[in-house]
This record gives sequence, C-alpha cells and structure tokens, in this order.
Amino acid sequence: MDKFLGIVMTAVVIEGAVSYMNMIVSPEKSIKWQCVAAIILGVFVGVCYDLDLLAMFGVYSPMPFVGNILTGFLLSRGSNYIADTLKFLRGYSQ
Repeated sequence: MDKFLGIVMTAVVIEGAVSYMNMIVSPEKSIKWQCVAAIILGVFVGVCYDLDLLAMFGVYSPMPFVGNILTGFLLSRGSNYIADTLKFLRGYSQ
C-alpha cells in the first residue's frame, strides 16, 4: 500500500507541475511573471530547507534535489493545493 500511495503522490506532483507550467504562458504568448517568481521561490525554499514530500511517502530519487525541486513546485502552487492533496491522500489511506 505504501508503494501505491507513493505512485499516486508522484502522479499528483507531476500533474501539478505540468498544469502550473501551462499557466505560465497565456494564449497571447505573454509570460505570467508572478507564476515564474512563485516557482523560483518555491524551489529555492524546497531545496534550502530540504523539503521532500515524495520522500515522506517512500519515493526516493537517486538524483539529488529532484524531490526538493518537485516539492518546491507544489509549494509555489500555494498552501490550498498542498492542503487539498494531503486531505485526498489521508482519505485514501484510511
């Protein structure tokens, strides 16, 4: 069950990162600098404080900082996104 939960968490992280990247460039081909700044700050905080949400679910990368960077993407999406993700995972694991 732990491995399955890790796979679900990885899928959520990837979906969040891809969705967020799609938000950065609007149909008018203009870049949303607020999103870019949020990603940079989120990744910076994730790496500096060694935050790795995937490792908390037993998913480890042999490449350093991958989990920190992906967690930084989630952080840049905001606390509501993380809270919703954790609620979903808690409800699923019960």
